[in-house]
Order: sequence, then structure tokens, then C-alpha cells
Amino acid sequence: MSQPEHFEEAGAGMDTSAANGFLSLIEELEQYVAEATRVPLTGKALLDEDELYAILDQIRRHVPGEIRRAMEIVAQEEQLLRDAHQRRDAILQEAEMKRDRILEEAENRRDAMLAAAKQEAEQRVADAKREAQRLMSETEVLQEAKREAEEMLLAARRSAKELQEGADQYVDASLARLEKTLAEMLAQARQGRQFLIKLRKEAAAKAQGKSEQPGQQG
Repeated sequence: MSQPEHFEEAGAGMDTSAANGFLSLIEELEQYVAEATRVPLTGKALLDEDELYAILDQIRRHVPGEIRRAMEIVAQEEQLLRDAHQRRDAILQEAEMKRDRILEEAENRRDAMLAAAKQEAEQRVADAKREAQRLMSETEVLQEAKREAEEMLLAARRSAKELQEGADQYVDASLARLEKTLAEMLAQARQGRQFLIKLRKEAAAKAQGKSEQPGQQG
């Protein structure tokens, strides 16, 4: 099969001509395959490898500029998406590390506060018991000793409770700060995605606008 005359035409021209030429090449390739000799009993076509590669080379050289630009835009968008995914993963990893660090610090501080509160409470209870035993040895001040011991016990328990509440408040505040930080990072990630979507729409609109302009060179 002889190659069509437009195989040898220059690739430059109007967008419509380039597109029509490209489609004509596709049709010629389809016709070449359809008219090829068939292997008996199999229905498979016998194609001349050199001629087939020559046709494909002509098709490759006649690809319209809009398609090439679209492929470049797609490649750029894919790179932007890969960069955005890497940035998102880095942000999430950093947020997780920061969360773990804050939780660990909060737990350590809480444990330290609870240990100190327990030690102080035990010390006060021990002091109260010793004082109560000393007072109990004196009959005239027995009731007073019991009252003071009970007050010391209540004070120690209140102090321990206050320290416990303080530790819980510190952990809650730390988690609230972490929640705010994660929300901000998530908002940044969403803004990044919206920016990428906007870029993709603008690039698509720009490519479409160029393809619709009359008289544009291929």
C-alpha cells in the first residue's frame, strides 16, 4: 500500500488543518490494517513492519500542537499533585509527631504532679496520725486532737484532688492546642488542594481557549 500524499506535507498549519491531517493519518492506518493480507483460518493480518513504522512515525510528527500542549499540562498537573501529596504527607507526619510529643509531655507532667500530690498527701496523713496519737495520749485534749487530725486529712485530700484536677486541666489544654494545630494544618492542606484545582481549571480553560482561536499555528 502506498503512503498518502499528506504524509509528506509540512506539519505547520492552522489548527483545523492539523487536526484533520492527524485524523486522516489515523484513518489511513485503519485502512492499511483493514486491507492487509489475512492469514488463512486465523483472521490475523500480515503487516509490513517497515511500512507500519513509517506510518506511525508520520502520525507522531503530525500530532497537533494542542495535544502536545495538553500532554505537557497533564504532566505538569501530575507533578503538582505529587508535590502536593508529598507536602500533605509531610504536614501530617509533622502533626503526628507533634501530637505524640505533646501527649508524652502532658502524661509525664501529670504523672509527676500525681506522684508529688500522693507523696505530699501521704506525708500529711502520716503527720496527722502522729499528731493524733500524741494528742490522744492526753485525755484533756483528746477531742481536739481528733478534730485537728480530721481537718488535716481533709486538707490533704483536698490538696490531692486539686493537684489531680490541675493535671487533668493541663492535659485537656494541651490536647485543645493540638486540636487547633491539626485543624490549621488541615485547613492549609485543603487550601493547597483548592489552589491546585484552580490551577488545573485555569490551565484547561487556557488550553481550550487557544484551541478555539482561528488562524492559530500548530
